[in-house]
Amino acid sequence: MYNVQKTAEEVFNNGVVDILKEASEKKIKACSRYVIEKTKRCKDREEIMIRWRHITKTAANMEKGPLLKIKNLFN
Repeated sequence: MYNVQKTAEEVFNNGVVDILKEASEKKIKACSRYVIEKTKRCKDREEIMIRWRHITKTAANMEKGPLLKIKNLFN
């Protein structure tokens, strides 16, 4: 069965990772502060923060810059 919600989450997460993988650590920290501030009163805050940490770790572990662009040409 096709899970639309799961697919939408994956598309969103991958999109955010694509944006953050080119961002500096300073910008990622600023984004994290923003997410923390905006989720302070959310009932699902812990789940949101777990997912956010996963996204930022994935982005931080990806190759950046020209080397990535060259590798993507061959994929």
